[in-house]
Amino acid sequence: MGIPAGQWIRHNTSGTTQFASFDVGDVIKITNSDENNGIYTINSITDDSTYSYMGLTGPSISDDGSDAGVVITDISSKGNRVVCLGDEDTGEVDIWSYSDATDEDGSFAVSPVVGTNGWSTTAIKPVLSGSNANFIFTQVDDTIRVCDTNQANASSIKWYGYLAHRAFGPKGGTFGGYEEHPNILQKPSRGGKVTTAYGAEESYGVENDGGTALTDKFDIRRWLKVGINTSATDKAANFTDNKIQPATDGDGLSIATNVPMGIVIGMGQDDDNDKSTSIGAERFLVRSIDIVGADSYNMTVYRGYAGTLPAAVDVSANSFIYQYGCGFNFLPAENGTADSGTYMANVYEFAQSFIYENDQESLLRTDTDMGAANTLTTSNPSRALDVTVYAHGPYPGRIKGGRIYQRISGTNQPWSLLVDINFQRGCRTALDAQYITWSDASGGDVPDGCFYCAGLKSIHPQIDTYSSLNGFEPDIDFTSIGGIGERYQTAVIAGRRMFIANLQLKNTTGGVERFGDRIMYSEPNKFDTFPQYNFIDVSKGDAEDYVKLEFFADRLLAFKQHTLHVINIQNSSPAGWYLEKAVKHVGVSYPYSVVRTPLGVAWANQTGCHFFDGRNVSDLTQGKIKEVGSTVGDSPSWDSFVTGSSTGYTVKPVVMYVPKKKQLVILRNPDHGSTDTNQCYIYDFKTNSWVYDTSLFTEAQEITNSIVDWNNNLVYAYGVDGSNVKFKQISDTSSSAVTQSFITKDIDFGQPAYVKKIYKIYITYKNSGSSALADDMYVAVDGSTTFANSSISSPHSLYDVAITGTFAASQSNWNIATFSFSKPLLCQSLALKFLGGSTSGISINDISFEYRILRKRVS
Repeated sequence: MGIPAGQWIRHNTSGTTQFASFDVGDVIKITNSDENNGIYTINSITDDSTYSYMGLTGPSISDDGSDAGVVITDISSKGNRVVCLGDEDTGEVDIWSYSDATDEDGSFAVSPVVGTNGWSTTAIKPVLSGSNANFIFTQVDDTIRVCDTNQANASSIKWYGYLAHRAFGPKGGTFGGYEEHPNILQKPSRGGKVTTAYGAEESYGVENDGGTALTDKFDIRRWLKVGINTSATDKAANFTDNKIQPATDGDGLSIATNVPMGIVIGMGQDDDNDKSTSIGAERFLVRSIDIVGADSYNMTVYRGYAGTLPAAVDVSANSFIYQYGCGFNFLPAENGTADSGTYMANVYEFAQSFIYENDQESLLRTDTDMGAANTLTTSNPSRALDVTVYAHGPYPGRIKGGRIYQRISGTNQPWSLLVDINFQRGCRTALDAQYITWSDASGGDVPDGCFYCAGLKSIHPQIDTYSSLNGFEPDIDFTSIGGIGERYQTAVIAGRRMFIANLQLKNTTGGVERFGDRIMYSEPNKFDTFPQYNFIDVSKGDAEDYVKLEFFADRLLAFKQHTLHVINIQNSSPAGWYLEKAVKHVGVSYPYSVVRTPLGVAWANQTGCHFFDGRNVSDLTQGKIKEVGSTVGDSPSWDSFVTGSSTGYTVKPVVMYVPKKKQLVILRNPDHGSTDTNQCYIYDFKTNSWVYDTSLFTEAQEITNSIVDWNNNLVYAYGVDGSNVKFKQISDTSSSAVTQSFITKDIDFGQPAYVKKIYKIYITYKNSGSSALADDMYVAVDGSTTFANSSISSPHSLYDVAITGTFAASQSNWNIATFSFSKPLLCQSLALKFLGGSTSGISINDISFEYRILRKRVS
């Protein structure tokens, strides 16, 4: 087949099978190469009888035949589908990947089954300490946010998503695959204006041995002043379960204070940050920190982070921790040419930020944060500013760059853009300017991972300011939610914003305040950016909290325990949003009692099953299911169905939607906290009818919330033996033999006050079964719930009657069955019940009655 056109890599053995585990179109990550680390797309796989070749699209590949031990990793998302399974006991979330799943025999698995390939255990860990975790998952685009709603736990909101990019060039960080990160948008913790050139180690936060050193405020690689617990016997060279146990001061405060989650760290041999400090090449991302005891502050990490290779680490020799990617240093200077720009002689101060995915910007690191001078004094008018930017990576994978701003020192002028920083493309001094690419600074006293961007010239202050770029001011208290102790109880994506409600937020003193009545909303397409004033307080002090948010037809449905708020958010500006209606007595106590369907939003509570179609709220059970009291035939009244009997009269219905059948399934209870938890009602949108069922679910079986999978099947998981779980799909074949009955409403023919004399009943039907059904119609009169087909008595008659008739077998076309009374039946109203049996295939189209009204009014 020959050598592919364009750039390629090769395997020194012929045959395309050398790359059999890859496909054209796959995205790969190359690591452990001297020059060619990065993200590439495979455009061809060929051979020429001597070598096998992989044609690649992406960054320029250097001819480096000396590369040895190169690692090629397939990081393709391939339209992956994932299933998240939260463990309430461990506070962890396992992920099942559709793309990676195979059955035990190696064949492709089409549904998640615990025990098959495709599972990644502890993929997300929101809970730091505590138990009985109660997770909510919010998915948008290629990312998932996970929040533990249990207010007793110490937890943080986690972001989980797919990354595939390279930073700074061949020797920069290479990111590929799914990662978890804290959901908070941290601003730079170090960095500022320096006076050293790009060849000096001080420019990158590395101190001079014994010479004039920068203060630690410019340590964009810094020593965290936390050591490794070298005596921990379970922390071998490669760290058991990817956990590192730091040495603490006895109560864990040093690790909890000095090692933030979501940072990139390295391990070295010295307790300082000098240029002679020996730090291993492997990098780690701190995913979470266990805070379960004085001696158990373990850090869970990703090994071999940002394209570095995992290697055995001698913790007794490399017992000190260093953070990378703390911020940016930069060298601004007054341009030496007259009239080179429009900056005037003045004192300028600077600020910097991080940019996360979707152009989400952190708050600013300013002089106030630094506690040190961060200014430049210029002496000539009409000059440009020359800038060099320094970076010391790798940075966390969610951070894609940053910005540097300037303004006249001591003023309240808006922060004007000075440099826009992009880790992949370089830096520029205006949003419409060309990028200047990064240069590798490593060599001599400058360690690996240091990069600079020189030759930047800002001719004039930009009209782009922090406020105009983001839509909010930089001096607010917070723009994101996700610190330890912060949480929300419900969330929904609506109009390309994320809405969250019933909040716990940190205040300026570090304490946590609760806002049960508050709804907050993100900036458009920035699902983690919540400026502190982006909130809606529809009602306060009504002794109710928000339980569930849902969205349909430009309306935000905000459910409290007793009240529903319908908020119109059709306007693109929040100033145009308004409360459209507040509906009493239709609230819910649990979020799983609400489901969104393509037709509208449905929910169940003690008063009925309700539905919002985009305009109005209706009760789907009204006139169809008895509200309170005894059963009707085999079907319980709504109140007795929905109300638990053994746990304090709880109401915990689970509402599910079956897309393929356009049906609602309302399960009585998702756990074994009540009897008869297998009971359910099924509503059919096509016929506007209800069916009662006890066969779809198992009594006293705890289940998860349901999901609709990629094949539009309704699926839920349930526990087995107290430890394992299985998944079940609700379908026509969920039960092998289901006995169904059909009960009409109590029919009064529109004249409830008069007695009717009924002679015959005509039913249009089909029967797919091979057996005829004789005398299988039962009658109850005048509101009675007792059905019979013989000895039918009525208070309006002196005699009892019987009803007879037959559904013929094998009727593929519509036929009419006639059911006759032995004598005319006298009643004010009647209901019909048809049992059918487990093998019948009866379909009913319509029912007609032969009767006349007796002009005898009954009180």
